[in-house]
Amino acid sequence: MLRFEVDVTASDQESRVIEGLAVPYGTSAQLGDAYYQFTEGSLRPARARTPLLMGHDTNRPVGVLMGLDDTANGAVARFKIDRGPEGDLALEQAQSGSRAGLSIGAQIVQADSGADGVRVVTQASLLEVSLCSIAAFSDAAVTSVTAQANDNDPEEPEEAPVETENHTEAQPEPIAAEQPSSIIIKAEAPKLPELGDFVKAMIKAERGDRQSQEIVRAALDVVETTDVPGVLPDVYTQQIIGLIPTLRTIADNVRRAPLPSTGLKVIKPLAGTLPVGDWIGYNDGAPTNTPSVTTHELDVLYWAYGVAVSQSVMERSAPDFASYVFAQAASNYYNAVEAKLYDAIDDASSLAANVGIGAALAEVYSNVNQPANLILAAPDVFGNWIDQEGFLTFSDGNVSGAMTGSIAGVRVVSSGAVASGKAYALASNYVELRESSPMQLTAVNVGALQMELGVVSFATVDVENSDAIVELKFS
Repeated sequence: MLRFEVDVTASDQESRVIEGLAVPYGTSAQLGDAYYQFTEGSLRPARARTPLLMGHDTNRPVGVLMGLDDTANGAVARFKIDRGPEGDLALEQAQSGSRAGLSIGAQIVQADSGADGVRVVTQASLLEVSLCSIAAFSDAAVTSVTAQANDNDPEEPEEAPVETENHTEAQPEPIAAEQPSSIIIKAEAPKLPELGDFVKAMIKAERGDRQSQEIVRAALDVVETTDVPGVLPDVYTQQIIGLIPTLRTIADNVRRAPLPSTGLKVIKPLAGTLPVGDWIGYNDGAPTNTPSVTTHELDVLYWAYGVAVSQSVMERSAPDFASYVFAQAASNYYNAVEAKLYDAIDDASSLAANVGIGAALAEVYSNVNQPANLILAAPDVFGNWIDQEGFLTFSDGNVSGAMTGSIAGVRVVSSGAVASGKAYALASNYVELRESSPMQLTAVNVGALQMELGVVSFATVDVENSDAIVELKFS
């Protein structure tokens, strides 16, 4: 996990709010042997509630992120500070300047090489923010501090000018007090354990092994903390997904925004009576009616996979054993999603009134007043079309690994989930897939000598208008 520090720009003891520039854009900061620079919009919270800590101590939370806004200068963060001694101390030190810096803990998702070897960060997850005394970004400085209404301490005005110094070395005492935090910030992030080693450490840690507990704690400091025991950090999920060769031709064409992280149902608006208009005389009143909107409720589908492994097998296996098990489970999930989507499409479709692809495309257009933009075919049907020379056109001149092409400008895809001999013309915007992102990998003890490796995920599958799907009729 990378940590960058900037200065608090405001603290308000009355409303218990601290505000500061979390990351300036276009400014470089050194961490270890590398320099990093953030771009606009690159920083996003990793979870619903991002904690504000004291000196990166996970046992000393003092508040929670209220908002993270992009400005011309950078990402501005606002925190609501908890009531209590620690929260009061955070406000007091932010106001006095002894802790006038914000240090972010971020997991870099994507970074490109820029000029002079600077790593230009285009996507990063904000894991936590801490109050500290030293700012890594030298151009970030305190701009204002709002004092408490009844604050009559005469020493406060004398300390405020120190906070406007652009150079952190102008405050020798706070730097000395925060030296351990500074070393942590400047140090390179420790190497993340291999997935298999991390899983083994998790299992031993649950049984009280202190060395394993330290391994897990150190790894979570590098990537992120997790609120659910047994759930592996997201970084491992991304590694596993990269190992899966499973094609998702249906899912890739109908996937929408990620599924919300909470709730067992999804409520969608559904238009009932819409406003209407008509041609009228210049002096006539406009026609009107009362529009109505109803709701459409979707059940959230829960997919789970688990395999029990003896502790001895896990500990004696190569580290990539866990990767293999998780990859197989995730591949099963992808295949299950394809099957769910196909079942929904097949159930909603109507058989074309006439023979031929052109007739089916025309029927979709007639039904929903939109052209079909996708033809979904079983592998054998797709193969037959290829054998008919000149009937199926490929933009790259050959059949790709995903078996895609076009007919009369309409995209054609094949999926192994489609039943033999079947093909469909559809307006894909009426078919919707939403998935939890990412899927969760779990590793938990399920017995004295057994552990369970699992994968869980949530999804919704919906066909919003069955008239938008027409099954091709073959003679």
